[in-house]
Amino acid sequence: MENNNSLWQEIIGHRDILSRLKNAINQNQVAHAYLFSGPKGVGKLSVATRFAAALNCELRDNTLDNSPCGHCISCKNILKRTHRDTYFIQPEGNAITIAQIRDIRKLVQLKNYGSEYKVIIIDEADTMNRPAANSLLKIIEEPPGPVVFILIAANHETLPLTIVSRCRLVTFQRLRLAEIKNFLIAEFALEPDSAKTIAFLSRGIMAKAIDLAADNNFFKRRERVIEAISEIKDTGPGRLSLLAENLIQHINRELARVKERQQKYLDKLVEQSTNKTHAGRIKKQQSKKDKRELARLERSAFDDILTNLNSIYRDAVLLAVGGDDNLTANIDIVPELKKIATATGIANGLAAGSHVRKAREMLYSNVSPELALEYLFFSLQEA
Repeated sequence: MENNNSLWQEIIGHRDILSRLKNAINQNQVAHAYLFSGPKGVGKLSVATRFAAALNCELRDNTLDNSPCGHCISCKNILKRTHRDTYFIQPEGNAITIAQIRDIRKLVQLKNYGSEYKVIIIDEADTMNRPAANSLLKIIEEPPGPVVFILIAANHETLPLTIVSRCRLVTFQRLRLAEIKNFLIAEFALEPDSAKTIAFLSRGIMAKAIDLAADNNFFKRRERVIEAISEIKDTGPGRLSLLAENLIQHINRELARVKERQQKYLDKLVEQSTNKTHAGRIKKQQSKKDKRELARLERSAFDDILTNLNSIYRDAVLLAVGGDDNLTANIDIVPELKKIATATGIANGLAAGSHVRKAREMLYSNVSPELALEYLFFSLQEA
């Protein structure tokens, strides 16, 4: 029998992993170190947080499934990240530093504040440099008392083998399309066709699906992509550059709104600070965080454009060969897809996919989005 109100139930997918974690608690076989590995945004941190709650839940019923209740003080504090025996470590800048690991060494020496386990969750553990990893290894090898480490990594193979070998590896897979689609319908009240499109474009990553569903500009961005595709074949070089520029301006307007929100929040933080030195430190830290957020959002927006282009041409090829409308990713715009399929044809549609992949490689090689888009549009015209 399972407690339907437990925090386990908030996790979408990963049933086999949850079962293994429950059994570890049931059988008193909780490892001192876990390594959660899998694609970024697939739910590793959510599972780690709820596992920490299960380990220290005050109302856990051992006769059922050791579910974290989500209602006791311990569970609530872990979810809010204010629990005195549960620590969340994230990169400072681009990496987990040796200074952070030294802080962990001090934390694990402290006596527990009444909890059964002290839990250390290290997010993006694969960003640790060698000195930090070596320092962490010494702690994991000889953990003082009831401490559970949960390392989270997008690619555990970048971690030293000495770290990996001392952890219980838990590998996360991408979620199934149906799991994401059903979640989006339930949580965002999306129409089934829209939910299917977002689920497909998320590529099995729940965090990406949620971002797209919450993004009011997503479908507007796709409309502009379709408009661009409809013009690519029958326009001149100047117009192609303008099409790319229009998409870039659309994204820049989105980023400007984010910058405005960031500035208001920063002004509020500075206003509430107690002294000038403290205000300066807060401003510097928050500015770095805001800059990283803007860079991430900009790259994500361009990546969405490329993902849209790829999915539209993929659907066009499917329809061009006589495929079922219901198999398209963008099922909510089948009439537009059929027009593109007729204008593009099978060979050009297949070539388009290759050009989109090249543009994405350029983007991730720090080529400017403007140049990557212009290259793509000129390549699509020649295809």
